[in-house]
Amino acid sequence: MATTGMILAQMLALQLAQVSPPPAPEGCAATSPLTSEYEGWYAMQGVSAGTGIAAPATLALGRSVRATLVPVARVTFPAAVARSVDAGGMGGVFAVDVDKPGVYRLAEDSIAWIDMVAGDKLLTAVAHGHGPECSGIRKYVDFRLTAPGRYLVQVAGSKVAGIALMVSRVGD
Repeated sequence: MATTGMILAQMLALQLAQVSPPPAPEGCAATSPLTSEYEGWYAMQGVSAGTGIAAPATLALGRSVRATLVPVARVTFPAAVARSVDAGGMGGVFAVDVDKPGVYRLAEDSIAWIDMVAGDKLLTAVAHGHGPECSGIRKYVDFRLTAPGRYLVQVAGSKVAGIALMVSRVGD
């Protein structure tokens, strides 16, 4: 009986880790087909945001997450946030490992400030814009990463506790 309970608990945990694809954005009949840089956007995994450099949540390249954010008062950001944020807002810290230099795109679905950090230095965005119409991607920010390694993503200023994020390589 205990074994059956454990199996059911494991199955429930796996179900909770898989997040349903987002519904079509308001005003759209369906979600739009996406280009290669956004291929993994609709296959979201659930994750809890990290609260600092010691325990960031992990982002896999080309895979989106639906992250549960924490109050910014509980977050130790790896670098000073580039924009003033409301102390009552939500945020988190995420890590992404890259194996080669290039331009990497950080996409998100809501209103929040997103920075890419190397060590303790904020990286300067090389481009930004809105995601494809009817995709659910609100905005993207591109960063040139000059070396392989671990980079941190800091999210701040969200008014909501959940955010979809994805990092993908978009160029050399």
